[in-house]
Amino acid sequence: MLVLFTTFSFGVENSDDLLEKLNVGIQNWIPNVKSACLWVFFTLATIDIVWTFGKMALSGFEFGEFAATLIKKIITIGVFFIFI
Repeated sequence: MLVLFTTFSFGVENSDDLLEKLNVGIQNWIPNVKSACLWVFFTLATIDIVWTFGKMALSGFEFGEFAATLIKKIITIGVFFIFI
């Protein structure tokens, strides 16, 4: 019965090897996920800016309204970019 619960029966000599392999694996895919997240973020930000200013262009706007909206968008996108 004792043989069933030894570390050899689980295929791992010690847990440090398993944690090291997991850490190396995570470190390898983090840059790929981060670059994909940045691409999606900037794509959605571009769509949002085009949509907002497209609606403004169709409805007619003043320069002050354009500047205020642009500053709001830049600040909003910048704040969310910090979280990435």
